[in-house]
Amino acid sequence: MDKIGFKKVESNSKVEYSPESIFRDIRGKSPDIKGIWSHQADILRQYQMEYQDSHDVSLELPTGAGKTLVGILLGLYRRKKFGEKILYLCPTKQLAYQVLAHSKDYNIKCHLFIGKQKDYLQKEFSEYQTGEAIAISTYSSLFNIKPRFDTPDIIIFDDAHASENYISSFWSLEINRFDNKDIFFKIISLFENMIPKYLLRSIGKENPNLRERKQVDMIPEPYYWDRLENLRDIFEENIVDGENLFFQWQNMQKNLESCILYISWYEILIRPWIPPTLTHLPFSKAKQRIYMSATLGSGGELERIIGVPKIDRIKIPSGWEKQGSGRRFFIFPDYSFTPKEYFPWLIDLINKFDRSLVLCPDFQTINDFKKICLKLGMKQSILTAKDIEDNLDCFSGKTNTVLILANRYDGLDLPGDTCRHLMLNNLPIAVNIQERFLHDRLSIISLLKDRIATRITQASGRTTRGDSDFSLITIVGRRLFDFCANKSNRFVMHPELQAEIEFGIDQSNVKELKELSLLIDLFIKQEEQWKEADNNIRQLRNGFEKNIDDQTKTLNSIVKDEVNYQYQLWNNNYELALTYSRRIIDKLPQEKFEGYRGLWCYNAGNVSRKLAEIKSSSEIKKTSDTYYQEATNCSKTISWFSEFLNIYKTKDMSLEIDLFSSYAVEKIQENLSNLGGIGTLFEKKIDEIKELINKNDSKPFELGLTELGKLLGFEAYHPKVDSYPDSVWRLGDRFAMIFEEKSDDRKTIRGDIESLNSLGPAFGVLVFSDRIKNYTLHRFVEKDVRKKYKQYSEEKIITEIKNKAEQYWKTSLSTFEKYASANQKYRIVIFGEEDLLKLSKICEISMI
Repeated sequence: MDKIGFKKVESNSKVEYSPESIFRDIRGKSPDIKGIWSHQADILRQYQMEYQDSHDVSLELPTGAGKTLVGILLGLYRRKKFGEKILYLCPTKQLAYQVLAHSKDYNIKCHLFIGKQKDYLQKEFSEYQTGEAIAISTYSSLFNIKPRFDTPDIIIFDDAHASENYISSFWSLEINRFDNKDIFFKIISLFENMIPKYLLRSIGKENPNLRERKQVDMIPEPYYWDRLENLRDIFEENIVDGENLFFQWQNMQKNLESCILYISWYEILIRPWIPPTLTHLPFSKAKQRIYMSATLGSGGELERIIGVPKIDRIKIPSGWEKQGSGRRFFIFPDYSFTPKEYFPWLIDLINKFDRSLVLCPDFQTINDFKKICLKLGMKQSILTAKDIEDNLDCFSGKTNTVLILANRYDGLDLPGDTCRHLMLNNLPIAVNIQERFLHDRLSIISLLKDRIATRITQASGRTTRGDSDFSLITIVGRRLFDFCANKSNRFVMHPELQAEIEFGIDQSNVKELKELSLLIDLFIKQEEQWKEADNNIRQLRNGFEKNIDDQTKTLNSIVKDEVNYQYQLWNNNYELALTYSRRIIDKLPQEKFEGYRGLWCYNAGNVSRKLAEIKSSSEIKKTSDTYYQEATNCSKTISWFSEFLNIYKTKDMSLEIDLFSSYAVEKIQENLSNLGGIGTLFEKKIDEIKELINKNDSKPFELGLTELGKLLGFEAYHPKVDSYPDSVWRLGDRFAMIFEEKSDDRKTIRGDIESLNSLGPAFGVLVFSDRIKNYTLHRFVEKDVRKKYKQYSEEKIITEIKNKAEQYWKTSLSTFEKYASANQKYRIVIFGEEDLLKLSKICEISMI
């Protein structure tokens, strides 16, 4: 008897593929996979109908909304319908393993390619090449000098918002003082006369303090270009074939002129402003690039990070505009307490949880936190990124554990009981030194706001992956609290997150830390009292919208020109680069974009200078000088442009550079930011200073005097050498105020020429004025006043801002004046007109 089998019935029907139908046809899925959620189906349909022919397209789904399935299904759809090669990229190995695990649950054929290319399994790679399987790998597998994935048809970028460092590193020379010691110090020597003296002093130290480690500067392009051949020689003579920096140098050496050089204590970074990804053929030749994220932003940040002029955006599906996954209870100990007051309580809080996740912006913050944990007796064992490179088992499978990570605000799934406590430690900014320069030296908050909000959104979603998840989120760091407290920063966030933060800020306004502990207990128990609070958050959520403000709209309107500027610069087409920079300047109003407009005026000055050299044109040179001057005029609070112009100025330039005001305002803004515009920390600081200065002992007095200097915006310190003054208030490298304590048995009250001279002739004397108040304190108090008097007219609000600023100024200044003139035990020397005349022979004197 012949073997019996089913007969094949011929069909004339044509297969009409759609992502949904393909998914329904898959057999062998995990029993936990019930089907596609409606919001996932909405995105898949939008893509098929409107975006499958776009070169660059992005989709946004909140944390826990099934973004990975959408990405894999889009890849499967393209593979089956068009027979294309699909490459699915993740930021980290751990996330790539996670995506592979999901693909197995869906029974979608995928292969993982991680590690050395020679170790890729040939059969699996062939199945990728023939369109039989989707390849899963990391960003670095595509962005390298000889990628094995050299002709992908479709590239899917998971957690695209986190891709900046992974992509830009391909066009970056990162030279650190330990791994590349010879190159590092030869470059420092090459640009020594262009590096601020304070930064040179820090670089010369083996173990500087935290403030010194975080100092950063940028070498102005005119001086960078002048020494470019010497810089090339340093690399050619010191980079060894196959070793550290070799491949990056091979990729960048022809375009070194189009890069920027940043310097810090730890490293030197040479990179372009925006990564020129379209010059990398495996990226640019792909038919389509799909970018996925839980939050994409609206100001063009994704385009800047990726390096493409325009990315189409699939709309967020209906129903997810308001709702998120799970519930988070935010607490802000910085609202009412200083770190010294709350850190012991915080360590006790961490000890109460089986597992806690701590996210920090950089490794220095991690090291500082570890030291505090050790000092305060934290009982938990500490894990770091190396422990979870392949999977999370060593964290999720243990108790009494803390996982501490730097710049890992995404790519971690910790659902259910895996982790009920997440701590976000310090403002998630300056993840590389270019970003730190923009933030610390140019104060370009308008550009960075979207990035910060995105990282907060991503971080806070690590521990709430499903509807039933709940997690405590502890926000630590004054600058991070201030960012969250500013409602204009929260408008770009998801309404659910806005509501949770608003609720948490209100709950954190307490008098004692034990009140916060009681609220946390109620949240963890999830009983009736918390259910009422949860309803309150939902009510708040329904009143919020995710809004795009005018600044964000402006930033989005210029991103295409910014990206095109970078490509023209990369190709040495300075005329077109100047055209694009002018378009950008025209769209950036000075009152809203001081620092950013200043940066683009500076960029326009640079390309104009290049054109002037190429064409030997004195007229274009004048244009360059005008743009440099305009960069300085854009802001009274940013000293970097003034510093540059003070060195660069030519005989044809008629300049009034108010460098001292720039320093004064920049420093007072930095120092006061640690006290915040909300809460009681400012008043506490004033009381602390008064108490110190009232002491009869000289040491507390000197400390109080130094703290007062910091409050008034100076870099204040007490020299540890007996012959030096008792306190120095300094701004930059060129001027300082010197103070000497005078007891009754000492007759010399004024002058102290020797004390001043002991600091060296590089210093001058700064006499500060109330322009500090007018420029800075108004901004400092504005957010607090606007919150308190939001129902008032704009005219009334402006009046209140002036009054509050005046009050702050008088409080601090009266403290200074009182102890400068009336204290009988100690008197502070303030250099007046006679002293200035005497001292003018040995140092530069300037007054503001």
